[in-house]
Amino acid sequence: MTVGWKLASTGWITVNSDGSLLRRSGSTTAGGALRDWQGHLLGAYTMNLGRCFITRAEIWGALKGLKLAWEACHRQVELQLDSKTALALLLHSGRHSHQHANLAIRFQNMLRREWYVRVTHLEPI
Repeated sequence: MTVGWKLASTGWITVNSDGSLLRRSGSTTAGGALRDWQGHLLGAYTMNLGRCFITRAEIWGALKGLKLAWEACHRQVELQLDSKTALALLLHSGRHSHQHANLAIRFQNMLRREWYVRVTHLEPI
């Protein structure tokens, strides 16, 4: 499956994050890129997460991308994810009674900061 990214609106940046699972070893990673509205690379990141569920890797990737955007003083951010499952857990898990609840709560707390964050789902191309 191929997933692309979309340019952000003028004045915004894009954080495009993803998680990855190596089925043979069970090892997971997360990574992403930060780009300005013209597509210029502002930064990139990777994380080796060891053995965990792919959804957890997707969530860690989103958290790391937002953290880097915040630390770089970007206050208009579009976070792009390709995982519908991770997106649903981050945005719509009211009671946070799932195994990724601690990360979902951290994500919600990040969204409450003084900035604008749009979270979007990317469809395969």
